[in-house]
Amino acid sequence: MSDIKNKAKEVAEKSSETLSDGVSAIEEKAIDVKENATDLVNETGEKIKEGVEDVKEIVAPSSNNKPVDNSSKANTSKPNATNKPNTTTSNTSTSNTSTPKTNTSKPKPTSSTSTPTQPSKSEVVKVESTVEAVSDAASSSTKPSKVLKEIDKASSEKEKVEVGKISKPNGSASKTTKIDNAQAEFGHAPFNALLQKVVSGKGVVDYKQLKANQQDLNSYCKSLEANAPASSWSKNQKLAYWLNAYNAYTLKLIVENYPLNSITDLNGGKPWDKKWINLDSKTLSLNDIENVIIRPTFKDPRIHFAVNCAAKSCPPLANYAFTSRNVDSKLDTRTKSFINSSSNEISADKVVISKIFDWYGEDFGNLIAFINEYSNVKVNEGAKVEYQDYNWDLNGK
Repeated sequence: MSDIKNKAKEVAEKSSETLSDGVSAIEEKAIDVKENATDLVNETGEKIKEGVEDVKEIVAPSSNNKPVDNSSKANTSKPNATNKPNTTTSNTSTSNTSTPKTNTSKPKPTSSTSTPTQPSKSEVVKVESTVEAVSDAASSSTKPSKVLKEIDKASSEKEKVEVGKISKPNGSASKTTKIDNAQAEFGHAPFNALLQKVVSGKGVVDYKQLKANQQDLNSYCKSLEANAPASSWSKNQKLAYWLNAYNAYTLKLIVENYPLNSITDLNGGKPWDKKWINLDSKTLSLNDIENVIIRPTFKDPRIHFAVNCAAKSCPPLANYAFTSRNVDSKLDTRTKSFINSSSNEISADKVVISKIFDWYGEDFGNLIAFINEYSNVKVNEGAKVEYQDYNWDLNGK
């Protein structure tokens, strides 16, 4: 009888432990589901607002044929940043060679194009109906996927009206992607569509799918080459252009050498130093775009959570393109998301964070203060700071 009682007791204890583990697992899964759902709702709401506002701005034809003003307010100032050495680091060391300053002034476009035509009545009607569709989808219980589809449609119609028709000298329609920089904002809709097709919400890239759609990526890169930022562009237009350019050419570098295990397998472990990108009348490297153009020009530490180096430890690649209208809010969103992700361990007295905060320390200024600006957990001044090992494995499949 005693043995039976002991056996029953053991079974009861094991059952209790199993039940407890199961409850904990369910609670953790519920938290993950809730966080993912919240992110989806926030992201969908943000896209709805941007899509509706973008299209509403251009539905009414201008009486004096002036282009629509697509500029938005400049980014709020962040801690000052100075020019940092090129980062061509493996997970154990960093480069300390100073990057020379180069002249990044933008020459005036040498090619001329005709002024965009006034939107026709049918185009305006089409845009108005698209706005209505987006608004209806947003106000109903429509699935997020349908709402996003309406927004993409709205962006497409908006771009058609804004850019207008570019004619060849003989009057026939031109296939060139070059636009008059002084008249219309360069559109990133093709890159946005591609990213949504090949990048998951968590930043995992389907490189096989990208390989199958490589022509779309090449066409977008060609359009970047044909439309360098003009002096008339706003700060946010220029920032969006260069962030998208960095990410597009990183994807191009990977897909042209795919399959591979890591970006560091290329160019002797220093793929960022290779000069092969023809933009703004210069031949640039990825390091040039980041360390000679973006960082010293915009002095915004949030850019480190927007440029993607195709590695697992890099802040995830956004599955959307940056635009002049969304770049400021998206930089905030991506910074907050990364700091509070599992890539970092943050507590009041100790933080174990990405190596990015070490490599680009001067960009962040007071590191604890910067983290506290975005962290869900308040970190005490004087907290111990350690850095995670960097995983250079490819950020996709």
